[in-house]
Amino acid sequence: MWGGQRWALLLYAATYGVAVQLDLQPGDTRCLGEELNEESQARFAFKLVRRGGAPVDDSAKAVTVVVSKPSGQSVYSRKLFDYEQKAFEHAGAAPGLYHICFTSGCDTIQRVDLEVTQLFDQEAFVRSIKAEALQPLELLLSRAEDAARAINAELDQSIQREAQLKRTSVNMEWHINAFATLSIVVLLGLSAWQMAFLRRFFRSKKLL
Repeated sequence: MWGGQRWALLLYAATYGVAVQLDLQPGDTRCLGEELNEESQARFAFKLVRRGGAPVDDSAKAVTVVVSKPSGQSVYSRKLFDYEQKAFEHAGAAPGLYHICFTSGCDTIQRVDLEVTQLFDQEAFVRSIKAEALQPLELLLSRAEDAARAINAELDQSIQREAQLKRTSVNMEWHINAFATLSIVVLLGLSAWQMAFLRRFFRSKKLL
């Protein structure tokens, strides 16, 4: 149940919009800012709102709207002198704060309606959500990988220590066997010399 609600919420969040009205005094300039996300398509809509007076039909006395990038570069400029909505779409918007400035060249107060809608790439949006959801799993896999590497390194060290001990044991065994053999040879030689010495001694004493 929660999974369906989650995806519905994600698809709903793929579109975001804001609307605002503001009054401009004669000769006044007012600016608004809108934060745009990366890989989003932004739609700006503007129109004058009737306040009971006559329409502004002289283009020299109009409300000028300018949309600027975060760098300050202008991407849209238009004069509003009637009550028809003017729209502007900016695809592949660079992330950052966009400024929408209205300058009144009219002799009376003018009310302006502004709508900003951000349309996100749903596939990219879902991919980013999936990537965020996979981050804990990737973290667990990374930790398991690190643990496996540590265990493997410990096993390699154990094998190396065992091989070294085995070589040491073989060398020690060879030395012990050589020493034992040499000791036996020395003892046998000493015994033979003693027997020969005693025989000569007894013969010299004519005991044999």
